[in-house]
Amino acid sequence: MLTRRMTLGALATPAVWRQLNAQGLRPTSFSLSWLADGYSGYAYVAKARGYWRERGLDVSITRGHGSVTAAQALAAGHFEFGLSNATVVLLLAAKGLYLRALSMISYETSMGVAFAADAPIHSPADLIGKKVGQAVSSSDAAFFKPWLEQNKVDADGVQILAMDPQVRDKALLSGTVDAVTGFASSYLAALLAAGKPVRQLLYSHTGMPIYGDATLLTQEVMAAKEPSLCQAVADGLMAGVRACLLEPDAALAEFTSQIPELKLTANGTEFARLGMAVQRFNVLAGEIARTAGLGVTDTVKLADTTALVLRYQAEPGTAMPDISRIFPNTHAGAIKLSAAEWAKAEANTAFLNQAMGA
Repeated sequence: MLTRRMTLGALATPAVWRQLNAQGLRPTSFSLSWLADGYSGYAYVAKARGYWRERGLDVSITRGHGSVTAAQALAAGHFEFGLSNATVVLLLAAKGLYLRALSMISYETSMGVAFAADAPIHSPADLIGKKVGQAVSSSDAAFFKPWLEQNKVDADGVQILAMDPQVRDKALLSGTVDAVTGFASSYLAALLAAGKPVRQLLYSHTGMPIYGDATLLTQEVMAAKEPSLCQAVADGLMAGVRACLLEPDAALAEFTSQIPELKLTANGTEFARLGMAVQRFNVLAGEIARTAGLGVTDTVKLADTTALVLRYQAEPGTAMPDISRIFPNTHAGAIKLSAAEWAKAEANTAFLNQAMGA
Protein backbone atom coordinates (compact mmCIF):
# COMPACT_ATOMS: atom_id res chain seq x y z
CA MET A 1 0.00 0.00 0.00
CA LEU A 2 1.20 3.48 -0.78
CA THR A 3 2.24 5.53 2.22
CA ARG A 4 1.34 9.06 3.20
CA ARG A 5 4.92 10.07 2.49
CA MET A 6 4.28 9.90 -1.26
CA THR A 7 4.10 13.26 -3.00
CA LEU A 8 0.54 14.57 -3.29
CA GLY A 9 -0.80 15.64 -6.67
CA ALA A 10 -0.54 19.22 -7.82
CA LEU A 11 -4.33 19.57 -7.85
CA ALA A 12 -4.65 18.98 -4.08
CA THR A 13 -5.48 22.03 -1.94
CA PRO A 14 -3.94 22.50 1.54
CA ALA A 15 -7.24 21.37 3.10
CA VAL A 16 -7.16 18.21 1.01
CA TRP A 17 -3.54 17.64 2.03
CA ARG A 18 -4.47 17.76 5.74
CA GLN A 19 -7.56 15.59 5.42
CA LEU A 20 -6.03 12.90 3.20
CA ASN A 21 -2.74 12.83 5.03
CA ALA A 22 -4.76 12.03 8.14
CA GLN A 23 -6.44 9.18 6.27
CA GLY A 24 -3.18 7.97 4.74
CA LEU A 25 -4.51 8.35 1.17
CA ARG A 26 -2.78 9.79 -1.86
CA PRO A 27 -4.96 12.08 -4.05
CA THR A 28 -4.81 10.95 -7.68
CA SER A 29 -6.38 12.55 -10.76
CA PHE A 30 -7.93 10.34 -13.43
CA SER A 31 -9.57 11.38 -16.71
CA LEU A 32 -12.06 9.43 -18.80
CA SER A 33 -11.82 9.72 -22.57
CA TRP A 34 -15.45 10.80 -22.85
CA LEU A 35 -18.58 11.22 -20.73
CA ALA A 36 -19.33 9.07 -17.71
CA ASP A 37 -21.30 6.30 -19.39
CA GLY A 38 -21.65 2.57 -19.11
CA TYR A 39 -18.60 1.94 -21.28
CA SER A 40 -16.37 3.53 -18.62
CA GLY A 41 -18.47 2.30 -15.70
CA TYR A 42 -15.66 0.05 -14.41
CA ALA A 43 -13.80 3.14 -13.15
CA TYR A 44 -16.77 4.10 -10.97
CA VAL A 45 -17.15 0.51 -9.78
CA ALA A 46 -13.48 0.51 -8.76
CA LYS A 47 -14.11 3.67 -6.76
CA ALA A 48 -17.39 2.48 -5.22
CA ARG A 49 -15.92 -0.84 -4.09
CA GLY A 50 -12.87 0.77 -2.57
CA TYR A 51 -10.40 -0.98 -4.88
CA TRP A 52 -8.29 2.16 -5.07
CA ARG A 53 -8.81 3.18 -1.46
CA GLU A 54 -7.55 -0.17 -0.19
CA ARG A 55 -4.42 0.49 -2.23
CA GLY A 56 -3.90 3.85 -0.53
CA LEU A 57 -5.45 6.08 -3.18
CA ASP A 58 -8.19 8.69 -3.32
CA VAL A 59 -8.96 8.88 -7.05
CA SER A 60 -10.95 11.77 -8.52
CA ILE A 61 -12.60 10.90 -11.85
CA THR A 62 -13.14 13.62 -14.47
CA ARG A 63 -15.04 13.34 -17.76
CA GLY A 64 -13.10 13.61 -21.00
CA HIS A 65 -13.75 15.34 -24.32
CA GLY A 66 -12.63 12.69 -26.78
CA SER A 67 -9.69 10.30 -26.95
CA VAL A 68 -7.33 12.73 -28.69
CA THR A 69 -8.03 15.55 -26.26
CA ALA A 70 -7.79 13.17 -23.29
CA ALA A 71 -4.39 11.87 -24.38
CA GLN A 72 -3.09 15.38 -25.01
CA ALA A 73 -4.33 16.59 -21.62
CA LEU A 74 -2.58 13.69 -19.95
CA ALA A 75 0.65 14.40 -21.84
CA ALA A 76 0.43 18.05 -20.76
CA GLY A 77 0.20 17.01 -17.11
CA HIS A 78 -3.38 18.11 -16.49
CA PHE A 79 -4.07 14.60 -15.14
CA GLU A 80 -1.86 11.89 -13.73
CA PHE A 81 -3.74 8.96 -15.27
CA GLY A 82 -6.39 8.59 -17.92
CA LEU A 83 -8.07 6.63 -20.69
CA SER A 84 -7.68 6.96 -24.44
CA ASN A 85 -8.04 4.87 -27.58
CA ALA A 86 -5.03 2.73 -28.49
CA THR A 87 -4.93 4.00 -32.09
CA VAL A 88 -4.73 7.58 -30.79
CA VAL A 89 -1.82 6.66 -28.52
CA LEU A 90 0.01 5.02 -31.42
CA LEU A 91 -0.54 8.01 -33.70
CA LEU A 92 0.74 10.44 -31.05
CA ALA A 93 3.83 8.27 -30.54
CA ALA A 94 4.44 8.28 -34.30
CA LYS A 95 4.49 12.08 -34.01
CA GLY A 96 7.01 11.89 -31.16
CA LEU A 97 4.65 12.23 -28.20
CA TYR A 98 5.05 9.08 -26.10
CA LEU A 99 2.72 8.05 -23.30
CA ARG A 100 3.00 4.88 -21.20
CA ALA A 101 0.21 2.31 -21.38
CA LEU A 102 -0.27 0.54 -18.06
CA SER A 103 -3.11 -1.73 -19.17
CA MET A 104 -5.05 -2.52 -22.33
CA ILE A 105 -8.61 -2.51 -21.03
CA SER A 106 -10.65 -3.23 -24.17
CA TYR A 107 -9.14 -5.39 -26.90
CA GLU A 108 -11.85 -5.15 -29.56
CA THR A 109 -12.01 -1.65 -31.01
CA SER A 110 -15.69 -2.24 -31.90
CA MET A 111 -15.01 0.02 -34.87
CA GLY A 112 -17.38 -0.72 -37.72
CA VAL A 113 -20.66 -0.10 -39.51
CA ALA A 114 -24.07 -0.47 -37.86
CA PHE A 115 -27.46 -0.84 -39.54
CA ALA A 116 -30.99 -2.03 -38.80
CA ALA A 117 -31.16 -5.72 -37.90
CA ASP A 118 -33.51 -6.43 -40.83
CA ALA A 119 -31.50 -4.41 -43.38
CA PRO A 120 -30.30 -6.30 -46.49
CA ILE A 121 -26.67 -5.74 -45.48
CA HIS A 122 -24.48 -8.79 -44.90
CA SER A 123 -21.14 -7.78 -46.34
CA PRO A 124 -19.25 -4.57 -47.19
CA ALA A 125 -20.39 -4.89 -50.82
CA ASP A 126 -24.01 -4.46 -49.69
CA LEU A 127 -23.24 -0.84 -48.78
CA ILE A 128 -23.07 0.11 -52.46
CA GLY A 129 -25.85 2.61 -53.15
CA LYS A 130 -26.54 3.11 -49.43
CA LYS A 131 -26.47 6.31 -47.37
CA VAL A 132 -23.96 6.04 -44.54
CA GLY A 133 -23.81 8.59 -41.70
CA GLN A 134 -20.36 9.35 -40.33
CA ALA A 135 -18.98 11.60 -37.60
CA VAL A 136 -15.88 12.86 -39.39
CA SER A 137 -14.34 14.05 -36.10
CA SER A 138 -14.28 10.49 -34.77
CA SER A 139 -10.97 8.65 -35.04
CA ASP A 140 -12.71 5.80 -36.87
CA ALA A 141 -13.52 7.98 -39.89
CA ALA A 142 -10.04 7.58 -41.38
CA PHE A 143 -10.50 3.83 -41.64
CA PHE A 144 -13.89 3.56 -43.40
CA LYS A 145 -12.75 4.04 -46.99
CA PRO A 146 -9.63 1.88 -46.49
CA TRP A 147 -11.89 -0.83 -45.06
CA LEU A 148 -14.08 -0.63 -48.16
CA GLU A 149 -11.00 -0.83 -50.37
CA GLN A 150 -9.68 -3.78 -48.36
CA ASN A 151 -12.95 -5.53 -49.18
CA LYS A 152 -12.77 -4.51 -52.87
CA VAL A 153 -15.68 -2.07 -52.61
CA ASP A 154 -15.53 1.19 -54.56
CA ALA A 155 -16.00 3.94 -51.96
CA ASP A 156 -17.46 6.22 -54.65
CA GLY A 157 -20.46 3.91 -54.74
CA VAL A 158 -21.30 4.65 -51.09
CA GLN A 159 -22.97 7.95 -50.19
CA ILE A 160 -21.15 9.17 -47.06
CA LEU A 161 -22.94 11.91 -45.09
CA ALA A 162 -20.89 13.85 -42.53
CA MET A 163 -22.79 14.62 -39.34
CA ASP A 164 -22.51 15.18 -35.60
CA PRO A 165 -22.43 11.93 -33.56
CA GLN A 166 -25.83 12.57 -31.96
CA VAL A 167 -27.34 13.50 -35.32
CA ARG A 168 -25.76 10.37 -36.79
CA ASP A 169 -27.47 8.09 -34.28
CA LYS A 170 -30.84 9.82 -34.73
CA ALA A 171 -30.48 9.57 -38.51
CA LEU A 172 -30.24 5.78 -38.26
CA LEU A 173 -33.16 5.66 -35.83
CA SER A 174 -35.32 7.68 -38.21
CA GLY A 175 -34.21 5.85 -41.35
CA THR A 176 -32.63 8.95 -42.86
CA VAL A 177 -29.49 6.89 -43.44
CA ASP A 178 -29.12 3.17 -44.09
CA ALA A 179 -26.08 2.72 -41.86
CA VAL A 180 -23.62 4.59 -39.64
CA THR A 181 -19.92 4.22 -38.97
CA GLY A 182 -18.19 4.60 -35.62
CA PHE A 183 -17.41 2.73 -32.43
CA ALA A 184 -20.04 0.44 -30.95
CA SER A 185 -18.94 1.84 -27.60
CA SER A 186 -20.31 5.22 -28.69
CA TYR A 187 -23.45 4.35 -30.65
CA LEU A 188 -24.68 0.83 -29.90
CA ALA A 189 -26.03 1.42 -26.40
CA ALA A 190 -27.92 4.52 -27.57
CA LEU A 191 -29.47 2.68 -30.51
CA LEU A 192 -30.49 -0.42 -28.57
CA ALA A 193 -31.75 1.58 -25.59
CA ALA A 194 -33.97 3.52 -28.00
CA GLY A 195 -35.50 0.23 -29.16
CA LYS A 196 -33.62 -0.05 -32.47
CA PRO A 197 -32.46 -3.64 -33.14
CA VAL A 198 -29.20 -3.40 -35.06
CA ARG A 199 -26.41 -5.51 -36.47
CA GLN A 200 -22.83 -4.58 -37.28
CA LEU A 201 -19.92 -5.33 -39.52
CA LEU A 202 -16.87 -4.93 -37.30
CA TYR A 203 -13.70 -3.99 -39.17
CA SER A 204 -11.66 -6.47 -37.13
CA HIS A 205 -13.96 -9.28 -38.29
CA THR A 206 -14.03 -8.25 -41.95
CA GLY A 207 -10.56 -7.89 -43.33
CA MET A 208 -8.96 -5.11 -41.27
CA PRO A 209 -6.85 -6.35 -38.31
CA ILE A 210 -7.36 -3.39 -36.01
CA TYR A 211 -6.76 -4.05 -32.32
CA GLY A 212 -7.11 -2.20 -29.05
CA ASP A 213 -9.54 0.37 -27.71
CA ALA A 214 -9.66 1.78 -24.17
CA THR A 215 -6.18 1.99 -22.66
CA LEU A 216 -5.03 3.10 -19.19
CA LEU A 217 -2.25 5.68 -19.62
CA THR A 218 0.17 7.84 -17.74
CA GLN A 219 3.22 9.94 -18.56
CA GLU A 220 6.52 8.14 -19.06
CA VAL A 221 8.08 10.16 -16.26
CA MET A 222 5.34 9.03 -13.86
CA ALA A 223 5.88 5.38 -14.79
CA ALA A 224 9.61 5.76 -14.15
CA LYS A 225 9.42 7.73 -10.90
CA GLU A 226 6.41 6.14 -9.22
CA PRO A 227 6.03 2.54 -10.40
CA SER A 228 4.23 1.50 -7.20
CA LEU A 229 1.64 4.22 -7.69
CA CYS A 230 1.15 3.15 -11.30
CA GLN A 231 0.71 -0.45 -10.20
CA ALA A 232 -1.86 0.54 -7.58
CA VAL A 233 -3.89 2.59 -10.09
CA ALA A 234 -3.77 -0.19 -12.69
CA ASP A 235 -4.66 -2.98 -10.26
CA GLY A 236 -7.53 -1.03 -8.73
CA LEU A 237 -8.98 -0.20 -12.13
CA MET A 238 -8.65 -3.75 -13.44
CA ALA A 239 -10.32 -5.05 -10.28
CA GLY A 240 -13.23 -2.83 -11.31
CA VAL A 241 -13.16 -4.37 -14.79
CA ARG A 242 -13.25 -7.85 -13.23
CA ALA A 243 -16.27 -6.90 -11.11
CA CYS A 244 -18.13 -5.67 -14.20
CA LEU A 245 -17.37 -8.92 -16.03
CA LEU A 246 -18.61 -11.16 -13.23
CA GLU A 247 -21.30 -9.12 -11.45
CA PRO A 248 -22.94 -6.92 -14.10
CA ASP A 249 -26.17 -6.22 -12.18
CA ALA A 250 -24.38 -5.12 -9.01
CA ALA A 251 -21.85 -3.15 -11.04
CA LEU A 252 -24.64 -1.35 -12.90
CA ALA A 253 -26.26 -0.31 -9.62
CA GLU A 254 -22.93 0.92 -8.25
CA PHE A 255 -22.23 2.92 -11.40
CA THR A 256 -25.66 4.55 -11.75
CA SER A 257 -25.70 5.48 -8.06
CA GLN A 258 -22.71 7.74 -8.76
CA ILE A 259 -24.18 9.23 -11.96
CA PRO A 260 -27.73 10.15 -10.93
CA GLU A 261 -28.43 12.14 -14.09
CA LEU A 262 -28.68 8.85 -15.98
CA LYS A 263 -31.93 8.17 -14.15
CA LEU A 264 -33.47 11.43 -15.37
CA THR A 265 -34.30 9.89 -18.75
CA ALA A 266 -36.62 6.95 -19.36
CA ASN A 267 -33.93 4.75 -20.87
CA GLY A 268 -30.89 6.06 -18.97
CA THR A 269 -30.34 2.93 -16.89
CA GLU A 270 -30.80 0.70 -19.94
CA PHE A 271 -28.32 2.88 -21.83
CA ALA A 272 -25.80 2.34 -19.03
CA ARG A 273 -26.48 -1.43 -18.89
CA LEU A 274 -25.87 -1.81 -22.61
CA GLY A 275 -22.75 0.33 -22.54
CA MET A 276 -21.32 -1.87 -19.82
CA ALA A 277 -22.18 -4.94 -21.92
CA VAL A 278 -20.30 -3.54 -24.94
CA GLN A 279 -17.30 -2.95 -22.70
CA ARG A 280 -17.42 -6.56 -21.45
CA PHE A 281 -17.60 -7.82 -25.04
CA ASN A 282 -14.53 -5.78 -25.93
CA VAL A 283 -12.56 -7.09 -22.95
CA LEU A 284 -13.49 -10.70 -23.69
CA ALA A 285 -12.24 -10.30 -27.27
CA GLY A 286 -8.70 -10.33 -25.87
CA GLU A 287 -7.59 -13.95 -25.91
CA ILE A 288 -4.32 -12.93 -24.28
CA ALA A 289 -6.25 -11.63 -21.28
CA ARG A 290 -7.71 -15.09 -20.73
CA THR A 291 -4.27 -16.67 -20.42
CA ALA A 292 -1.95 -13.90 -19.25
CA GLY A 293 -4.31 -11.71 -17.19
CA LEU A 294 -6.41 -8.61 -17.69
CA GLY A 295 -4.62 -5.69 -19.28
CA VAL A 296 -1.82 -7.60 -21.03
CA THR A 297 -1.30 -6.47 -24.64
CA ASP A 298 -0.56 -8.67 -27.64
CA THR A 299 2.17 -6.52 -29.20
CA VAL A 300 2.21 -8.58 -32.41
CA LYS A 301 -1.42 -7.73 -33.08
CA LEU A 302 -0.73 -4.15 -32.06
CA ALA A 303 2.04 -3.94 -34.65
CA ASP A 304 -0.48 -4.72 -37.38
CA THR A 305 -2.73 -1.95 -36.06
CA THR A 306 0.20 0.46 -35.92
CA ALA A 307 0.91 -0.21 -39.59
CA LEU A 308 -2.70 0.72 -40.40
CA VAL A 309 -2.44 3.92 -38.32
CA LEU A 310 0.73 4.94 -40.14
CA ARG A 311 -0.76 4.17 -43.54
CA TYR A 312 -4.09 5.93 -43.11
CA GLN A 313 -3.61 8.57 -40.40
CA ALA A 314 0.03 9.65 -40.30
CA GLU A 315 2.06 11.76 -42.70
CA PRO A 316 3.76 9.78 -45.50
CA GLY A 317 7.16 8.49 -44.44
CA THR A 318 6.40 8.54 -40.70
CA ALA A 319 8.54 5.99 -38.92
CA MET A 320 7.11 3.12 -36.88
CA PRO A 321 6.97 4.11 -33.19
CA ASP A 322 8.53 1.89 -30.53
CA ILE A 323 5.54 -0.24 -29.48
CA SER A 324 7.37 -1.91 -26.59
CA ARG A 325 8.12 1.54 -25.17
CA ILE A 326 4.40 2.39 -25.11
CA PHE A 327 3.08 -1.04 -24.13
CA PRO A 328 5.79 -2.76 -22.03
CA ASN A 329 3.26 -4.94 -20.13
CA THR A 330 5.07 -4.21 -16.87
CA HIS A 331 1.95 -3.18 -14.92
CA ALA A 332 -0.59 -5.54 -16.51
CA GLY A 333 -1.73 -9.07 -15.76
CA ALA A 334 -2.02 -8.97 -11.96
CA ILE A 335 -5.81 -9.45 -12.10
CA LYS A 336 -6.76 -12.82 -13.62
CA LEU A 337 -9.97 -14.76 -14.19
CA SER A 338 -10.25 -18.49 -13.74
CA ALA A 339 -11.61 -20.57 -16.62
CA ALA A 340 -14.96 -20.76 -14.84
CA GLU A 341 -15.02 -16.99 -14.30
CA TRP A 342 -14.18 -16.33 -17.93
CA ALA A 343 -17.05 -18.60 -19.00
CA LYS A 344 -19.37 -16.75 -16.61
CA ALA A 345 -18.35 -13.40 -18.09
CA GLU A 346 -19.04 -14.74 -21.58
CA ALA A 347 -22.47 -15.95 -20.48
CA ASN A 348 -23.19 -12.53 -18.97
CA THR A 349 -22.45 -10.94 -22.34
CA ALA A 350 -23.84 -13.48 -24.82
CA PHE A 351 -27.10 -11.54 -25.33
CA LEU A 352 -25.11 -8.86 -27.14
CA ASN A 353 -23.29 -11.13 -29.58
CA GLN A 354 -25.79 -10.84 -32.44
CA ALA A 355 -25.88 -7.04 -32.29
CA MET A 356 -22.07 -6.97 -32.24
CA GLY A 357 -21.90 -9.16 -35.31
CA ALA A 358 -20.09 -11.94 -33.47
